[in-house]
Amino acid sequence: MSVIRKPAIAFNMYYVLQTRSYLSTFFFYLFVLLLTPLYAAAQKNTYPVNDWIQKLNAKDPASYAYYHKVVSILKQADSTTAFNVIRAIEKEVASTKPYLDMKIKLITAFEMFHFKKGSEDEIYKLFKQALYKAYELNDAYMQYDISCSYAEVAYNYQKIPLAVLYSLMALEIDEKYHIDNNPRYIRFVMGEILYHAREYEKSIYCSKQGIPVNTAEPEMKKGAMMAWNTIGMAWQKLGNYDSAINAYARSLQFANATGNNIWIGIASGNMGQVYYLQNDYTRAKPLLALDYQTSKHYNVPDNAANSLQWVAKINLLQGKKDSALMQVKEAMQLLRQKPQPNYLQHIYHTTANIYQALNKPDSFYYYSNLYTTLHDSLEKIAALSSIEVATMQLNNEKDFHIIRSLQEQRKTEQLKRNITIGAIVLFSTIIILILNIQKQKLRHKQQLVLQQKAAVEAEKNAALTQLDMFMQNILEKTSMIDKLEQQLNNKTQEQQQLIAELSQQTILTPQDWKKFRTLFEKVYPGFFLKLSEIASDITLAELRMAALMRLHLTTTQMASMLGISANSVNKARQRLRHRLNTSSEKGADELIAKL
Repeated sequence: MSVIRKPAIAFNMYYVLQTRSYLSTFFFYLFVLLLTPLYAAAQKNTYPVNDWIQKLNAKDPASYAYYHKVVSILKQADSTTAFNVIRAIEKEVASTKPYLDMKIKLITAFEMFHFKKGSEDEIYKLFKQALYKAYELNDAYMQYDISCSYAEVAYNYQKIPLAVLYSLMALEIDEKYHIDNNPRYIRFVMGEILYHAREYEKSIYCSKQGIPVNTAEPEMKKGAMMAWNTIGMAWQKLGNYDSAINAYARSLQFANATGNNIWIGIASGNMGQVYYLQNDYTRAKPLLALDYQTSKHYNVPDNAANSLQWVAKINLLQGKKDSALMQVKEAMQLLRQKPQPNYLQHIYHTTANIYQALNKPDSFYYYSNLYTTLHDSLEKIAALSSIEVATMQLNNEKDFHIIRSLQEQRKTEQLKRNITIGAIVLFSTIIILILNIQKQKLRHKQQLVLQQKAAVEAEKNAALTQLDMFMQNILEKTSMIDKLEQQLNNKTQEQQQLIAELSQQTILTPQDWKKFRTLFEKVYPGFFLKLSEIASDITLAELRMAALMRLHLTTTQMASMLGISANSVNKARQRLRHRLNTSSEKGADELIAKL
């Protein structure tokens, strides 16, 4: 029996196991088959991907901002589900769906930011790619929308220069195309960003547009409260104190409506600052004190410190120096809990003024130097931020210009090629003409130089010829006189009298000297000027002697030309050597020969 039962038991066990295996498999597949339609239906109802793809790729303005709705829906899911949906949409991206490509990049960037997935740079890269696509599509609305979103995310990351850049870009597009259907909260954020960039008028413009129309909901009241506060701060910076007070009063009104005690204190303190600036210390002091007490109570130490230092300013003006000193010291203690450099510089300034009033010069100079150093540092940071914004703006302009150029190039490539060829031919022709004109001018100038040089040379040669003739004439006269003197004894008394009269006359008259000098200067230009530079007090007789020495005339010739004796010539030469500071006649001749 036992032998027979074993196979039966083994068979039964195998059968049971097999049956259970089949049943498990059956129920598993049945479960999957039943669940799949339900899952698909749930997916279809919850995330209508195909519908989203169609609407995201639409070009009509009504569906431009549809991606904001998709972003909002996916934020409610877990990150895995959200990115699975994004990947499903990305599969549909193609060259024929540029709007879908652009918007899915924006959705991805927002979801990465929301779920803290990916790096900051990766998020910025997606925004920039989407913005480039908007420029390729020449879509002003999307350019504006993406710039606003880019600014908002950068501001949340505390990248102020980047946020300022894209806020200004959005504002520029808005001013050009009058885009007015963007979410108001983005305008409000832009207003706050532009305030930090010291673009106060633009901050007021954007903040006003960011004020909700319907302020029934608490969140809308909060948005209006913050927007009016930003407007008040901007008016305060612009020095329009009445407008600032009105804006702060509106902010305080919404703060009271929401029961937000912290903002009640902040708005009151801001109003107190403006009253202080208007020298209305009676109204300013209690408002600032309220802000200090409220901020301290609700653990906002930086704001409490700032308001307390304003109270200290008033106490100092009212002669309460000790109270003022205690208050600035407490303000510094509060700022150690939450440092705020902008508030700290004001505390340093107030502290320096208090110590000056207390006649404590060492402490005054210490805090004055702290204020100056911190203030200059903050101003430098602001300047560098402005430079950074300008640099990024320039780089963006270059990038967008390249995109627009490529876009136009694709549309009008043939036309551009023809225009380029025509421009090259025209430019080449103009260059050739300019070169020919310049070549002709150069040739003409060279000819003029050669003509002038020839004229100068001819004039010099003519002067030399005339001088030689003049000298020859003088020498002939001298020779004639010598001959007459030799024949003097052989002549009659009448002839002797004529020769004596002739020998007594001056051969080189003033007119002759003038003519001689003119000719001489043409042959030896600058001779007399150089001689005068060497000997400033040289006489006219010495000038004549030097000129004759330059011509290498003999003593007799010089005597005859000047109408003086040979001895007088020697004396004149000696005086000239003395004037020229030369010890020998040869030295004087060499010096004169070099002139």
